[in-house]
Amino acid sequence: MDIFGQINAAVFDWPWSGIHWLSGFVIGVLLILFLKIIKPGRFWSLGFGLLLLWELVEITLRYLDVHAHEAIAPLKQTVGGFAFAPESTANIVGDLAIGSLGLVLGRRLSGLLPPRKNDRTMNEMG
Repeated sequence: MDIFGQINAAVFDWPWSGIHWLSGFVIGVLLILFLKIIKPGRFWSLGFGLLLLWELVEITLRYLDVHAHEAIAPLKQTVGGFAFAPESTANIVGDLAIGSLGLVLGRRLSGLLPPRKNDRTMNEMG
């Protein structure tokens, strides 16, 4: 098993690892800035849950491509075949790990921004 290299086989593959990192980063920023999810437990469960949900969508698309090819063919033509390529288990774990790193950085950078006047602080929320 390679750490870096072949797309969908290695733990980390370019450009997909970058895309998963960016997805985690955007989720982290959005959860902090727009949804005001400040409590760490809620942030991590929802953030990682969204990353995991996307991996499940990818797995479902690959399953449907094999077992219901006719039904999913129009979708495959629309988005192209890239979403339907098989991934190794190591690559799925790598996608979740690199997405989680993006989530961490998104939360950290969002915390550096000054609070808006109407935002409640963690102490006010209890």
